[in-house]
Amino acid sequence: MFQPEKFSDYVAILALLVSCASFYLSWRNFQRDTSRLKIVLGFEVQAGSGGRYTIRVINVGRRPASIARVYARHRDGSRHSVFDIATLLAETQFKDLTVPMAGLQDNHPLDIRAFEVEDISGKVYKAHTWKLWWRIRQIWRPEFDRT
Repeated sequence: MFQPEKFSDYVAILALLVSCASFYLSWRNFQRDTSRLKIVLGFEVQAGSGGRYTIRVINVGRRPASIARVYARHRDGSRHSVFDIATLLAETQFKDLTVPMAGLQDNHPLDIRAFEVEDISGKVYKAHTWKLWWRIRQIWRPEFDRT
């Protein structure tokens, strides 16, 4: 075990602690200063129009972010584009999207495994639908999507 013997040893240890704290605060500010997108998923059933996913994309970072595309990831791994208009989101702004099951050509809402949002820089943010599993099982019936 290291036992400091001189005053300069104490100063060096204190300088190490201050520099570690400074690095931590700088890293936190760097992380907060970037653009980040948060995806909130929902599922609802409306009479006559069937089941649909609701997607809210929120910019939780300090920098503006641009949404390039939104994809639905299917059970077999393929992707289906559901939104492809570039949209700029400032800090704390959001974009609401609705994705009807009829547009996805799937028999069951749980065939969609995730929704992916791609920003202009190519970074992909993903929200899985397994979090909605119980809600979908309670409210969705196959006859809702037959029109």
